[in-house]
This record gives sequence, structure tokens and C-alpha cells, in this order.
Amino acid sequence: MFNTKVVPETHLNLTVHPGLIPFFFPFLQQGVVLKVRVGCSVKTFLLEALRLSEEYIERRIQTVFLDGRSVDDLDRVTVRNGAVLALSGALPGLLGAALRRGGFYAPLRSQVTCKQNEESQAIEKGQVTLKLFNLTVRELGPSLLERGIGIGAREAEDFFRDRSDDFWAGCRRALVDGRAVEPDRLRHWSWGAGRVDLTLKAV
Repeated sequence: MFNTKVVPETHLNLTVHPGLIPFFFPFLQQGVVLKVRVGCSVKTFLLEALRLSEEYIERRIQTVFLDGRSVDDLDRVTVRNGAVLALSGALPGLLGAALRRGGFYAPLRSQVTCKQNEESQAIEKGQVTLKLFNLTVRELGPSLLERGIGIGAREAEDFFRDRSDDFWAGCRRALVDGRAVEPDRLRHWSWGAGRVDLTLKAV
């Protein structure tokens, strides 16, 4: 069962040089928390929560995993509260062909394929952990970072502590819980044991 315990949050708004955006992409590969509506289909989630177009979903999202199982029918599988959703473009080789949704090899991986949900789910507020791989990181990452993502406090501490002086030179402005701080102070910031809600703006 998904843990509904309230997690302490710190809100961090960063304004950075556009060249710094890729530094934050590893968070998207490791998994970030999104506060979204849950209880909807994967297709609806992609359209509404991620604001993707039908064309982009059809042409660019080739591999979808929900809680570790591949998804073929995006309309019939439900995203529940606490789910982990992974998106990828086309993967290379035989592995990519086997995992591609609706592909020729899909029937051969029935044991690891997410089945359609028979029971109805209430549409409600919740959270989903989203992971992006290969081209989806570059194409979807900037807009997701601008809208806001949730990362672990320890992850934030490790990330900012290891940044170079060049990185800090590209940070224009930082707000922690609405209070302005010098950006390079974040390298020594203690984020506690909760989560950091990070919003990134590039100028």
C-alpha cells in the first residue's frame, strides 16, 4: 500500500542560465515526484498531467512501464496514487523491439505486461514518481522542471554540494520557501529529511 504519510517539503525556485538545464536531467532519470490527478488512464495522465499531444504520445513514447510492468494499451491501464511511471523513446536492438508497446513481440512478454484494470478508480489528487529515459529527458525535461518536480532532500544536498564555481556563476536567483538567498549558499544548505519541491526557470 502507498505510504500516505505527510512528507516535510522545502520549496526551491531557481533561475538559471539555459545552459545549466541539462545538469538537472539526472533527477528525471532517477525519478521525480509529481503532484497530479490519479485514478485516470495512462493516456489521460500523459495528456493532462504531462500536457503531451496525441501525436507526441503516438510517435515518440515507444516504451511505457508502470510499477515495473510494460504497458501496451494506454487507455485501459490506470495510474494509481504512488505509482511509478517510466517513459522512453525507441530503445535499440532486440530489447527495444521486445519492449515497444503494441509491437510484434508484445505477446511474448505477457508475464511482464501490465494488464487492464477491471475495477474503477476515483479521480483524485495524489502523486506519481516519473522517470524519463533517452530522448524523453531532453524533450520533456525542460518543461517539467519549469512546472516543478519533487526530489529527495538528500539528493538535493548531494547535488548542490558537488557543483563547480562555473555552475554557480550561471545561477541568477534562488528563493527558498519564498526567501531570497545567494545561490551559492545552496552548496552548504541543510535540506532536512523531507523533500525539495524544485522549480527551475531558464533566462
